[in-house]
Amino acid sequence: MTYTAPLSALLPLLLLLASACATTAGTAPAPGASPDGPIEGPDLAFAPRGTVVDTLHGVAVPDPYRYMEDADAPLVQDWTDLRSADFSGYTDALPQRAWLEGRFQHLWRYDDESVPSPCLLSDAEISWTKKSDQDKWVVHLREGQDAEPRVLIDPNTWEPTETLSGFTPSPDCRYAAFGKAEAGNEDPVYRVMDLSTGEILEDSLQGWRQGGVSWLHDNSGFYYSSKPMAGEVPEGEHQYWHRGWFHALGTTAEADVLFAHDEDVKETWNGVSVSEDGKWLLIYRSLFNSNDLWLQRVGSDERVEVVSGMSGEHNAEVVEDRLFILTDWEAPNYRVMSAPLTSPGKEHWTEFIPQSDDRLNGMSAIGGYLYASLLHNAASKIDVYTTGCPLCEEAVTLVRRVACDSCEVEVHDLTDAAVAERAVALGVRSVPAVVVDGELAGCCRSGGVTEAGLLEAGVGHAA
Repeated sequence: MTYTAPLSALLPLLLLLASACATTAGTAPAPGASPDGPIEGPDLAFAPRGTVVDTLHGVAVPDPYRYMEDADAPLVQDWTDLRSADFSGYTDALPQRAWLEGRFQHLWRYDDESVPSPCLLSDAEISWTKKSDQDKWVVHLREGQDAEPRVLIDPNTWEPTETLSGFTPSPDCRYAAFGKAEAGNEDPVYRVMDLSTGEILEDSLQGWRQGGVSWLHDNSGFYYSSKPMAGEVPEGEHQYWHRGWFHALGTTAEADVLFAHDEDVKETWNGVSVSEDGKWLLIYRSLFNSNDLWLQRVGSDERVEVVSGMSGEHNAEVVEDRLFILTDWEAPNYRVMSAPLTSPGKEHWTEFIPQSDDRLNGMSAIGGYLYASLLHNAASKIDVYTTGCPLCEEAVTLVRRVACDSCEVEVHDLTDAAVAERAVALGVRSVPAVVVDGELAGCCRSGGVTEAGLLEAGVGHAA
């Protein structure tokens, strides 16, 4: 069915914007007016101005609407109700409102299903579905190729304002940590589920705005990040001091161990990620578009600096005995650097994938392979480094089949003398799917590349 609507029917919606602007053309309250007390009167066009003034570096900076940050304050609720009533009173009477609602429902109400995500250390897989009559995605687990998927979490059975905000299974999909948020408050509270029984364990975590879960491979626990509760830090600073924690499975928040934090700068974000092989910890400290990075072996207390000084973005992957760092350091379009795990510091970096005219969008370690995704002419470009061995050729075939129509796939054959010479110049020493001096790398012996894994890394998506 084709839906059309004449411009004359949509014109009132355009006029609504002009009407909204016109309602604010009156005289604003005096700058020093206090917002204390209830809001009264139907013609209140402006939110009351408060009297808060901060002095920053000797400059007085007024912040007259700071009180509106507390959405639960009676004054803010009163003002919001008045504005909502004005808006609804106009839009509810528009003749095209019912048509628009019906059209939108038609467009976004359909059965949908995600690509299954394989569990790293088992034959199980996680998938998500949403039926046309559902508002929230449902999480399923299938334990083997011949098994039927079963529902793990159905947020549609929760309160209407409760949402699933984060779901991270353990590598074997025996457990999962998941967050439940309330009315879009961006403050998920995480719990732990035994996926074999569906039981919600008694585990609890530190702080608020919990997330960033990364499991150890033996299921003994996981790393996560959160912000401190009010009262744990100086007044008004619980929005800062983001920290990384370790949680041992089967314990409560009081037993959690502080693992990554900044004692001096409250604005940094701190977190921990477990490498794909489960042997290494990557510890990040970030400020917007730059970060520092440390490396630590699981089970060891020795933490080695990879890069510091907030000199750029640095995201790392571990593949066999090498650390690969995707960075914009001295490379606005990004490049990949490499270093031995035994000496990962910046002074030991060599260039593995140089900067080019194409923007290097991402890098992923999947099954012992290293995949790079580049943006080329507003489309994704995928580079696969291979030796031309049978298993590597199977991986290349799979990449070409999964890649989107607009994606460009380029294969770098390191058995070619010129490419091999370039690889040596790039500092390649031990990389999956790379042959140096005629010896096959371990990635081509181990396999592990799957369609679901490639799709999860973004290979099948256009830019």
